[in-house]
Amino acid sequence: MAKLQWVVITCVGSVGLAAVIVGGLNLLTDVDGWRAGFARILVQKEGEHLVIRPLVFWPLLILLFGAFTSLVAVRVPALRKHLNLESFVVPGEIVPPGSNYVAIQQRFVDKVAETKKAAHKRVEVYGFTFTAFWPLLRTEVLENDDVRGWTFEIYYISPALVRARPELFQSQWLKDVTAQEANMRDWLERSENKTRLANRGVNIILRAHTVVPFVHGKVWGDGSVFVHIAHWGTPSDGIEYPRSFHLVFEGNDRRGAAKSFASLMENWGRKYKHNWDLELHPNPVDRRS
Repeated sequence: MAKLQWVVITCVGSVGLAAVIVGGLNLLTDVDGWRAGFARILVQKEGEHLVIRPLVFWPLLILLFGAFTSLVAVRVPALRKHLNLESFVVPGEIVPPGSNYVAIQQRFVDKVAETKKAAHKRVEVYGFTFTAFWPLLRTEVLENDDVRGWTFEIYYISPALVRARPELFQSQWLKDVTAQEANMRDWLERSENKTRLANRGVNIILRAHTVVPFVHGKVWGDGSVFVHIAHWGTPSDGIEYPRSFHLVFEGNDRRGAAKSFASLMENWGRKYKHNWDLELHPNPVDRRS
């Protein structure tokens, strides 16, 4: 149904624009002004009226149709979301690499705020050292009194794995994950934070995983997935911190690509869930795993 709506909107919009252009030409180039050279290229005279030439009209209509397709599918987010055009026009949303890495973290915060259904208030996070993610999760989510009824199951890379595989992880990884692990556990073990989380029905499960995280990301209760693929540095550097793009697939996306990536994340999720060496469960509101 969304595809039919999209076709109708683009067709009507394209024909409408073409009609406006033809009408404008008739106003600007009346019969008395017929000798204007530019007008003769675009229009022809039929009796006492000027009409657009067929060889001009059809290419113009096709061009306008393409322009409207781009406008509706890419430039109008509200309409695109209403018509579910993400699943028709683009292969998921791509969050670019580089400095825009922060965008995927902000997208996480936004999705938590936008989720209203209780059944959807669950997310599994599979990641690296959480050097960037934990400060954001703590300040924007866990300390936000508007966030209620959520379960966060988060997996960070085990310091033991980093220590055991120096050919894969640079020395900075061990420093970062050791420090961040201490920060996370210190905050979660404070009684005042436990009380705040419990009062808001927020449950957090923190686990140190022992999986080389080539595929990682976030799996949401509504079926959405944020996917990231690890990036190799130089042969001597091993795995780098995230530098490549992220893929975002919403839970209502029914295309083959979305289903394939959701299945991929489910597959890797099982691996993470069965390979961890340390767990902190400070507020057992919901002991699902």
